[in-house]
Formats: sequence, C-alpha cells, structure tokens
Amino acid sequence: MVKNFLYQSGEEVRCGDHIRYHGEQGLVELVVADKVGDDAVDWYLEEYPGGGLMLNASNFGNVFLRLNDIDEKLVFVSRKVEAGGPVIGPEETP
Repeated sequence: MVKNFLYQSGEEVRCGDHIRYHGEQGLVELVVADKVGDDAVDWYLEEYPGGGLMLNASNFGNVFLRLNDIDEKLVFVSRKVEAGGPVIGPEETP
C-alpha cells in the first residue's frame, strides 16, 4: 500500500514540487513512502520508519522531513503537470 504525504493545504506532496520551507524557496527532491528496491532510497525507510521527503531549500540546502515534521512551515507553491505543461498551484505571494 502506497502512502501519500500531504501539505497542510491538502495537496499531495510529489517529487519536483516547488515549495516554500520556513519562507525559503525550494524543491521536493525525493518522496520516500515505500521500499522501491533502491538501497539509497530504501535506507531512509530503515532509518526513519514511516518515510518522509527530501527538500532542497535555498538557504537550508537538503533537509529530510519525516511524516510528523510536515507542518505549516512547508507550503506548496506549484507543480508542473507534465513536461511543457501548465503549472498548477496557489498563486505565490511575496
């Protein structure tokens, strides 16, 4: 069974999402919900049961958030539906 991680606003967290974390722009680089057969990815499930997600935020660098760490400080900004497709998401505010 695949778990879905959700932002506080209700959207599903996906790789490639543009986000703000503590007010800094960033990107979701990895979502770890279930074992995928890749030792580097599966290691996160062994270390952090329940999984989580890897962010790259402009002033933080890489940050791994466990499921319980996903809170109002992680804000969904936008996502590309497909290569060259429209960007969806709430309008970004300064």
